[in-house]
Amino acid sequence: MRKSQIIIVVIALIVLVSVFRLPKLIVTSDESLVAETEEASYVDPSEMTESHKTSLSETEKEKISYLREQIKTVSDNEKKIIFADSLAAMYMNHLMFEDAAQILESVAVLSSSKDLMARAGKAYYDAFTVSMEAAKGKELNDKARTLFEKVLEAEPEDNEVKATYAMTFVTTENPMKGISILKEILKEEPTNETALHNMGLLSMQSGQYDKALERFKAIIKLNPNHPNAHFYIGMCYNSLGNQNQALEHLEMAKEINDDPAFIATVDHYINDIK
Repeated sequence: MRKSQIIIVVIALIVLVSVFRLPKLIVTSDESLVAETEEASYVDPSEMTESHKTSLSETEKEKISYLREQIKTVSDNEKKIIFADSLAAMYMNHLMFEDAAQILESVAVLSSSKDLMARAGKAYYDAFTVSMEAAKGKELNDKARTLFEKVLEAEPEDNEVKATYAMTFVTTENPMKGISILKEILKEEPTNETALHNMGLLSMQSGQYDKALERFKAIIKLNPNHPNAHFYIGMCYNSLGNQNQALEHLEMAKEINDDPAFIATVDHYINDIK
């Protein structure tokens, strides 16, 4: 499989796995989730695994090796953080989410940066959404939740972090905790795009496509050029039997986001509808 095809498949997984990995039944429970927390520690990037080496060119591998060596040897923490941030960006560009999460977590420890910690949590969550192994997925999801909790301890009103934090509960024994958090966010901030997006995903997963449409349409009222919202609207319309509207929004998604991999993914669904 060529690199471009691999990227297309992974993007499709990111778009869809986050929906279909959610629990089929939402069970209410009065039990509160007790999350185990671990103290973050600095991880030597030279000891991290490079999980997708085959998708990297030789030039990219050399650059990654250079950045890893700089992070390992440079003594100035500010420079170490700069190098690490560049390395994390490269990993993210290649959809190597766990690798990016590890390096972001490490620099967050060095800098006590809540922003970096939140980014690390999001990267761990993205890695969870594409994990094919249940045990590994749980580990990544738990790591994401732990980092989000640390951010929210310092900044409890950060609804952006809270909206993704909520999603770390929906595959646990207490999914209603995540849903309750999302509802609280939307009650306080009805225009929060991340919360609307996540509630839309949950509605899609449970087959409530009409409710999902409301969420994603609310997003495009706020941000008409939101490609993912148009993509999900297209999927919802298709599930509701309105193929014309589905195709219209899928085409709009392509117009907004001209990334070749994204377009190829959307084209896949357009061809299925036609």
